[in-house]
Amino acid sequence: MTELTYQALSEKIWAQLLAALQTQRHTWRLPMLATIDANGLPQARTVVLREVDQDAQVLTIYSDVRSPKVTQLRAKPRGSLVFWSEALNWQLRVDVTATVDDDSAARDAVWAQVKDLPAAADYLSINAPGSPLLSVSAGQANEHALCLLHFNVLSMDWLSLNRSGHQRAQLAQGRLIACVP
Repeated sequence: MTELTYQALSEKIWAQLLAALQTQRHTWRLPMLATIDANGLPQARTVVLREVDQDAQVLTIYSDVRSPKVTQLRAKPRGSLVFWSEALNWQLRVDVTATVDDDSAARDAVWAQVKDLPAAADYLSINAPGSPLLSVSAGQANEHALCLLHFNVLSMDWLSLNRSGHQRAQLAQGRLIACVP
């Protein structure tokens, strides 16, 4: 097995996260986000990775500010992102704290980029995500509901599945702890 160092593994992981932004079919582009709802139950859903800031250790997705995940993250701003790469046979679990950005120049800049795309309609719906179809109203809202969800990375749990031997490590606070796979 390969000897792991924090720096080397961290660079490999962040390189893959950045590659996910550039490669439409990169499997890390669509991680699972897990949050906790008001009843204390886990809720998981697929999201789209939109921005990666390696220096600040922040991952960003876009959402509708009225979505259940935003409500959950405002109540309990902790979550996990889970990435799987079949090509690498890597799983990455990332523990995060979340910040909801629904009123900033950065959010406005993103809206300026997406407002003319078909996906913009999702953020202009009168009804919130998850509303029953029976209650859907026709038309569009006057204001968009786009928000940015910024996830500050607290720790990463990396698992590499390999026929010659699995490897696992936790990365947090600049330290690497090799773990039993």
